[in-house]
Amino acid sequence: MDDSPLGYYSTINSDDTDLRLFAERIKLVYSHANVVISASLLAVVIVLFIFWGEISNDRLIIWSVLVAITCFAGYLQIVRFSRARSRIENMTPWKFRFLATTFVMGALWGWATVYLPPPDSKIHQVFLILLSGCLAAGSVATFSAVIESIFMFSIPAMAPVAGVMISSGNEIETTMGYVTLLYVMFLVSLSRRINGVVCSTLKLRYENMDLVNNMQRSVLELSMAKDSLVKSEDRFRHLAEASFEGVIIIENGFIIDFNLALLQTTGYSAEQLGGKRLLDLVVPDYHALIKRRLTEEQSGPVEILLKTKNGSALPVEVRVKSANYKGAAIRVIAIRDIRERKKTEKSLLEAKTRAEEATRLKDMFVSMVAHDLKSPINSIMSLLKMQRDGDEATKAMANRPETIDSVLESGSRMVDIIDELLNLSRLQTGKIIPCSRFIKCAELADITLAGFSHIATRKGITLNNQIDNGNMVFTDADLLGQVMRNLVSNAIKFCGPADTISISSPKNQSVVIVISDTGPGIREDILVDVFRYDKNISTMGSGGERGTGLG
Repeated sequence: MDDSPLGYYSTINSDDTDLRLFAERIKLVYSHANVVISASLLAVVIVLFIFWGEISNDRLIIWSVLVAITCFAGYLQIVRFSRARSRIENMTPWKFRFLATTFVMGALWGWATVYLPPPDSKIHQVFLILLSGCLAAGSVATFSAVIESIFMFSIPAMAPVAGVMISSGNEIETTMGYVTLLYVMFLVSLSRRINGVVCSTLKLRYENMDLVNNMQRSVLELSMAKDSLVKSEDRFRHLAEASFEGVIIIENGFIIDFNLALLQTTGYSAEQLGGKRLLDLVVPDYHALIKRRLTEEQSGPVEILLKTKNGSALPVEVRVKSANYKGAAIRVIAIRDIRERKKTEKSLLEAKTRAEEATRLKDMFVSMVAHDLKSPINSIMSLLKMQRDGDEATKAMANRPETIDSVLESGSRMVDIIDELLNLSRLQTGKIIPCSRFIKCAELADITLAGFSHIATRKGITLNNQIDNGNMVFTDADLLGQVMRNLVSNAIKFCGPADTISISSPKNQSVVIVISDTGPGIREDILVDVFRYDKNISTMGSGGERGTGLG
């Protein structure tokens, strides 16, 4: 059997001490019951040997068989108990089974002391009384864990013969009867003492076992807590070292620990940071802010400047968190390098400013163009209304060549504006792809001037092409021609009779095409704004022409 306090039911977890003690007592009595059973069988053999032929053999055999059956039942009950592994709360039936077996055993021995000896042989009776007394004494030592079992064995085994002897009328037998009763009372008293010792021992054993278990549990919990703390510290260290942010642990304003990312960010070595004051790393302008963060329970981020090893100011984002480490109040500070974020914010701000400026200029440009488009449209609409609603004189005026030329010029100006807008849109969207080739500058200048010859003749303006025939340039002829046409058109607007417009290309330089005129030129006060779209510098031409500024 298992030697643990609870034996085969030790796996039961119960806080009821009385139940546990009761279960252990049942286990003890079952573990020692085979001693008394074996002694009973041995005593039966002795009785058979001594009494064989002295009394009726049939009566002796019947008694011996009954005792043997009872002993066998006791053995079987012990085996079943050892295999049952009963729970604590199921021990009561096993107790009653054991008490029943001991009572039957005691009753058989009590019957034997009264009815087995020959009527005229006191020696045989005394022998059986002594034998029963020995078995009763043995039961005291064996069954003391369950005191009821001693009563169940000793009283049935000894009381009948004591009663017979007391009632015999013989002084000696009466005395022997009383002695027998005193012996039984002595056994009962002794069994009570032994039972008290056994119960106290078991209780102390449980208390000691609980104490040992509690100590083992405490040691185990302490060991587990220590292992957990070590693992937690290792995990924190690994996480801190793997973090992209710098981490500083502060106690009383001094740095007691940090991670590798902080060293990489600031450029300091571990020896240089160890024991350093936190404020030694902070630009003085931010000392007051950091002091407030260290004393307040605020975990929101703040932006400050740190002093790096090379003396530069590093923009960082700082978060402060309070913690408790080994009974000391500490501050854990996370430091994030925000240089790239600052660059991105600056780029976004500049892009936003440029976008807002571009939107403003676009709105102004559209407003200016819309205003310039209205004039030629109004001229055309006025002529059409004169033709439809005017009288004969008005219609005749509308049909005059100079009126029609004025309307045609307005329409031509509107077409030019639309073409310029379309070209500008195509340039911005990348739909105009330059197709460069070698061209003769003189031929392109002749083509450009020929397109304005009728207007120049009407205004008395002379057009000159001064470019040498051998002058070549590698460019897109259409785009360069458009630029030249815009410049010549602007020159014609502001030149008057006897003025000259020339296209030339100075020698001994890279290819430069110059369009010049002898007209009034651009006034000094508007010359500085000639390339600004947000400034309306359009003026009237020499013939009353309007424009949209520098095309």
